Amino acid sequence: MHHNQARLALSILLAGGIGMSAMPAAAAGIGVVLMHGHGSWSAQFAKIVPRLEAAGYGVQAPELCWSDKRRYAGTAEECMSDVDDAIAALHARGYDKIVLAGHSMGASNAFLYAANHDNLAGLIAWAPNRFVRTFTNTNVMDAQRLVEQGKGDEIADFGTVTLRATPRALLSFEGPDVPFNEERLLPGISVPLFWIGGYDDVGKRDPTPLFELAQPTPLNELTILNTNHFNVPDRSIDLAIGWLDRLAASLGS
Repeated sequence: MHHNQARLALSILLAGGIGMSAMPAAAAGIGVVLMHGHGSWSAQFAKIVPRLEAAGYGVQAPELCWSDKRRYAGTAEECMSDVDDAIAALHARGYDKIVLAGHSMGASNAFLYAANHDNLAGLIAWAPNRFVRTFTNTNVMDAQRLVEQGKGDEIADFGTVTLRATPRALLSFEGPDVPFNEERLLPGISVPLFWIGGYDDVGKRDPTPLFELAQPTPLNELTILNTNHFNVPDRSIDLAIGWLDRLAASLGS
């Protein structure tokens, strides 16, 4: 553990135990890109956006290419352009310090972006979760067969509930070799990281070993809530704003 370099705030928080955060002296320099989960959409942050804006932070909540309507509009790497566009929109509004805040697959995509870009001020990861199928999954097998046939970039139908995507795009999000390997990505992340997990999460219940792979900063924090995977963002918004306030103070915003 990085006891002397990073603050590890590992706690079990019960319902009603989260306090309100005070607005920082000036948060106007920080913009937050909210990255929704797999098969979700930007409306999942309906309660969070006004809270962040009231605290003085700029917000963009795009519908990303793994949303319910768009999946998959490109490979995971190609879909980072959605994040670039959201960041550009925040820059145009005067927010020059950018934080990515992702939930579930959105958090995994935030790791992918942060490990390959140096234009961020921080990361909030709400219950990161890779959506990985096995080799025996029908969609994966069909996509792999089409790639082998030289049809990896041709739109195809997958599944009984039709999913239209290129085989290459589908495999980049659901195949066994998705680019969201935390063991590989986290050592390359050097910005402050606030990781918020759910005690009753269906994924990894103790993310401490993965959290500690990120490069240590004084603002690195890990918190575990007594809630399920889907409720983590709404249940932790006060904590997230408090962390953003501390980040703002450290950046001299």
